[in-house]
Amino acid sequence: MTDRFLFVVSPYLTAAASVPGCVVRYMLWTRREARAGSERSDARATPIRSAWRWAVGLVAAGHLLALALPGMVLRWNQQPLRLLALEGAGLAAGIVALAALTAIAVQRARRSQLAAVQSPADVIAWTLLVIELLSGLAIAVFYRWGSSWSAVTIAPYLRSLVRLDPDTVLVARLPLPARLHLFCAFALVAVVPFTRVARAVIAAADRAARWIAARAASIVPSWCAFDDLSARMQPLRVRLTRHEEEEN
Repeated sequence: MTDRFLFVVSPYLTAAASVPGCVVRYMLWTRREARAGSERSDARATPIRSAWRWAVGLVAAGHLLALALPGMVLRWNQQPLRLLALEGAGLAAGIVALAALTAIAVQRARRSQLAAVQSPADVIAWTLLVIELLSGLAIAVFYRWGSSWSAVTIAPYLRSLVRLDPDTVLVARLPLPARLHLFCAFALVAVVPFTRVARAVIAAADRAARWIAARAASIVPSWCAFDDLSARMQPLRVRLTRHEEEEN
């Protein structure tokens, strides 16, 4: 595959697939039985799953911080001890995330009844996630100080994507693990809305949105309140639900 497909075409394909997919999954999730199923899944949390969620959350937060505020990260990294602390925390979180993911996969493999409910999208997402974690750990070990060099390579590249003027010069020269890490991130974002994981992500986003809406109610006009928007989307949600039931 050429650099143009990896770093120009695939990001926009990701946006075209993930945004509508997230909207449709959210509409279907708002059905009472789907929401109840999500709550039951949350109730089955185990220490391994909790460790996985915290570790991958820290890794994701670190990536978002480095890409959204590269200048602040570079200033933080000017002190060697702070640079070591940041890189060490990311490496430790990545190791915990990979170990927890492996443990979860082993547990699921031992339960033969769960293998039948894994969709192709779930298998693809799990594979991409493993590659993403392994390539991230390889970068942390063999191409150190990624929080610094990504601020002057990947962050400008992502801004160029937002401007609809992709500049792939810097990312095309990155080492293979870094390019693999970046491409798998795009592919993972595109696939997740079609997996079972999307239900947990949407549930968390829904709780966060309602928390924000409750505190912004005094300054937001009544016509764009969360509950009112949900009511306006009800006819489309009903049609999507009916179509899903007909397919099943």
